[in-house]
Amino acid sequence: MGTTTNLQLSKIEVKREYLQEWNENLEDFVVLEKDGVILRNTLYRKGGLNFNLKVGIDKYFMLLKYTEEVYDLGFIKECYPNKTKKEQGLSRKHLKSQWVIIDFNGDEKVVFDQFTHGYLVDSSSIIYSIGDKYYNVETGYFYCSSYTSMKSSEFLFLDNKYDDDKTKKGIMKVDLKNGDWEIFK
Repeated sequence: MGTTTNLQLSKIEVKREYLQEWNENLEDFVVLEKDGVILRNTLYRKGGLNFNLKVGIDKYFMLLKYTEEVYDLGFIKECYPNKTKKEQGLSRKHLKSQWVIIDFNGDEKVVFDQFTHGYLVDSSSIIYSIGDKYYNVETGYFYCSSYTSMKSSEFLFLDNKYDDDKTKKGIMKVDLKNGDWEIFK
């Protein structure tokens, strides 16, 4: 676990006019606050899998981050060919959602591509995965691709039998806290 901080999620009421302008109907947005001060003007949502968040306690946690985005006009024309040009233009604005890993201080560490969902190995671990690929939250270091993993209280074990780098082939033992690793051939 991380050190306890005064970081918290606070519900925020977003003006209806803003939501309409950005073609958004969700209303369960939150902001990150530390010591009662909003850290940044970023809208977040918990998302469906975050029912047990311990913000300010867990070393890392994940939220959905929302940013203003404008669709390419060609994309809108393909999606809405029967709309007028004016209607197509109005449909371009939207709030783009991306999963983000945030540390216990409220710093965004990893922002995933839209429609990509990463997974924290553990809320106190420095390791996350995207599919079968494992990375370090702090450095972005790529450990390996593994279809088989096992976790103990201190380590993640990854079966790295298909790596092109022969020095990394074998069972990779990765320290959950600091990301140090070694190979068992």
